[in-house]
Amino acid sequence: FGEYDPAILFSGTTTASGGDGGGSDFNWLFGVDISDGGKFKIASSTALGTSDRFVIDGAGNVGIGTAAPAYPLDISASSTAAFTGVKIHNTAAANIVNSSGIIMTSLTDSIERNASIIASGFSTITDASRISYIDFQTHDSAIGVRMTLKGSNLGIGTTSPWGRLSVTQTGT
Repeated sequence: FGEYDPAILFSGTTTASGGDGGGSDFNWLFGVDISDGGKFKIASSTALGTSDRFVIDGAGNVGIGTAAPAYPLDISASSTAAFTGVKIHNTAAANIVNSSGIIMTSLTDSIERNASIIASGFSTITDASRISYIDFQTHDSAIGVRMTLKGSNLGIGTTSPWGRLSVTQTGT
């Protein structure tokens, strides 16, 4: 049979206003790229290996914006935009806990340890004063906010920074 890439192509064309036939083509292809180690790819073109947008390799690494993911989730962008990154958005109503963020977890001695970066709409249902904070938390035996950013004020050891750098020590 020979070597070929099993793939499915979705193609669409818009019609130009004025009826001159000058529409735009939109092509999306997904399939297995045999020539690149059998990676599963989604490309915004008519050929795998060109304009790849999403890749899963044989090790299970997922790449967005990269054809060679080196990590379980590898996101890469080349952009002149003001911001290039990952957006995590919670669209819940403001009357409930409305936060989003990143939680990093590891399992050590059968105990889950984690750290998180949380952007707070409300940190708790009853604490409306915590709007627009970013909390850096760790969780070993209990969740603890270790650092808080509110506007241009940074608090270490406090969740209510009162100046550009507010440091509070508790305990010994």
